[in-house]
Amino acid sequence: MLRALALPCNSKSRAAGWRSVACKGERGLMQRSDTARSDMFACAQIHGGAVNESRKLACLCGAVTIDLIGEPAALANCHCGTCRDFYGTSILSASAWPADRAVASGALQVFQHPHKQMSRAFCATCGETLFGTNRLGMRVVPNSLLARAHDGTLPAERQPTMHLFYRHRVIDVIDALPKYLDGWDGPVFEAGN
Repeated sequence: MLRALALPCNSKSRAAGWRSVACKGERGLMQRSDTARSDMFACAQIHGGAVNESRKLACLCGAVTIDLIGEPAALANCHCGTCRDFYGTSILSASAWPADRAVASGALQVFQHPHKQMSRAFCATCGETLFGTNRLGMRVVPNSLLARAHDGTLPAERQPTMHLFYRHRVIDVIDALPKYLDGWDGPVFEAGN
């Protein structure tokens, strides 16, 4: 039986164009009403009062999509040599998600790194990377995909919160984020030392 779900709506969600829709059982759904493209939508699933945000992302041609559910495990700028080589960028700005919270569908190809426990998943048609899988099994989603789904701007709640492997950087970054020399459980970079 479908019923309407009445959810409180804060000013931020109203401004983003969210609206409530019908739901079944205890699952509720809110989605943006102003979506122009099917690969750019957001919703919130209500499970017993807890909200798990979901975002659908797509590659440039739309042949592959990825649903991001809930919150990422980490939001970081990575400066390691492996990410530089593997993603073809001087700094990888990305979010890391448990595999069951970053679900891909479509014509996805996977490239396994020849020497390390990591892979990169990309669209078989346009070649855009949708995520990599690191040695911990986390799916690492480039922030460029999230920004594109938000009209070109990365939302404040998805901004990186740290720099990783800063000792391996190829360019200096001036910001207030902690700059871990290696992983996030190690020492932090201090200017002048």
